[in-house]
Amino acid sequence: MNHLKNKRIRLVADLLQDQFGLALVHLENMVRGTIYGSIRHKLILKPQNLVTSTPLTTTYESYFGLHSLCQVFDRTNPLTQIVHGRKYCYLGPGGLTGRSASFQIQDIHPSHYGCICPIDTSE
Repeated sequence: MNHLKNKRIRLVADLLQDQFGLALVHLENMVRGTIYGSIRHKLILKPQNLVTSTPLTTTYESYFGLHSLCQVFDRTNPLTQIVHGRKYCYLGPGGLTGRSASFQIQDIHPSHYGCICPIDTSE
């Protein structure tokens, strides 16, 4: 039950892809609002005024600044980089809640050895 083959680990790329989708929705809403406003006021728009990087920038800034799983990458030596890459978290978005995370679920399974660092992991 606790084997790594039975678990789906969400990578950083998956989380950033979700944030990129949110940023595209914000950009779409912003472009639609700009187009409707220009039609209403009978203005001629340039493509440079339609699409800006503001939704993408604000989405990623808020994600990296406020998300509970974001950490500063420790670059003091290669060993700390390896240890940082082997950390994992059961809690967070798409994971377990504080109530459902029992010790049996968080216990170390033999399949974790050599793949995940149980000492430096927060749980």
